[in-house]
Amino acid sequence: MQEKGNGREPARELTNDDVESVRIEIMSAEEAAEKLRALGMRISPDTVRRGMRQGVFPFGSVIEGDEGSIRCYVYAKLFREWVAERC
Repeated sequence: MQEKGNGREPARELTNDDVESVRIEIMSAEEAAEKLRALGMRISPDTVRRGMRQGVFPFGSVIEGDEGSIRCYVYAKLFREWVAERC
């Protein structure tokens, strides 16, 4: 088994059967900003996106597409872990 990045618990290798039965929970930058505001942070969806691009918020990915479009993926599990470390 490989160790997860947080060092708390080992990650289990996914089999082909596992991949077909799991779902990666994603939220939007808007949803993440809303949840962070509910926790007392003054933050906008644009700040969430910029923070992920800069590596300040390690709970998601921002992908730049053609003609300046962007896709933002906030991984709910990583988001919850990041919040839990700060609460």
